[in-house]
Amino acid sequence: MATQPKELPRDALKRLWKRTGLSGIEVAKRAGYAAPSGFYALMQDRQGSRPIAHEAIKRLIPVFRGLGEPPVTVDELLAISDAASPGPVATQSLSTAVTAAADTVAFGKETIGGVLLPIRYRCERGTYVDTKAPARNYGSSRIAVSTEYPMMAQCAAIVSDQHAAAMFKQSTHLHVVQRSAFNTAEMGGRTVILGTSTRGDLVEVIVARVQRVDDGGELRFVSAAGDDVTGTVLGVVVGAYVTL
Repeated sequence: MATQPKELPRDALKRLWKRTGLSGIEVAKRAGYAAPSGFYALMQDRQGSRPIAHEAIKRLIPVFRGLGEPPVTVDELLAISDAASPGPVATQSLSTAVTAAADTVAFGKETIGGVLLPIRYRCERGTYVDTKAPARNYGSSRIAVSTEYPMMAQCAAIVSDQHAAAMFKQSTHLHVVQRSAFNTAEMGGRTVILGTSTRGDLVEVIVARVQRVDDGGELRFVSAAGDDVTGTVLGVVVGAYVTL
């Protein structure tokens, strides 16, 4: 029996749109497009086989969600997204998406219901923490514990300023896993929580990305803005709770 060709993201988006019963003009209006052509462009042939841009999906989630029969879900929309906002995070981690509130979307692994991760890091330029001090607790995150990693290897971080705006909005909660859960070969392209400073045990905690892994296994980092940075990996980001 011949296998059916895989549905292209642009075709899936058109199918989901038709399921909502909304006109293209109404979708464009509710999603904040200046003209319907901005929405229609996501489904044109020139889109090819590429996933739909994450920024576009973020606009469409509150418009499509819950409409149609069966109701359109956040999972369906995220499944055709390139999750460009979190970069490699969502691509590597998206398996189950949970809408916890009307204005939020959670990206993450399969979770243990009801057990929320503590926030251990605040990612913020100009704020320094002592690496030798006991682990801090900034309260509970909006992210549940994942079944894919040891519970004690997980925590959360919060982006407290605009330094990572190219990747995450301020106040985004990040799902963080200990570096030891990943071998060096897996680290290329990963988003990380980096402790970077020239002040000894005092480090500035920021969001960064592993630009490459050298032949000797050394990690090279760039900041969210694309600048070269050095530091110690405090944790690897595997998901994000993103405010829309």
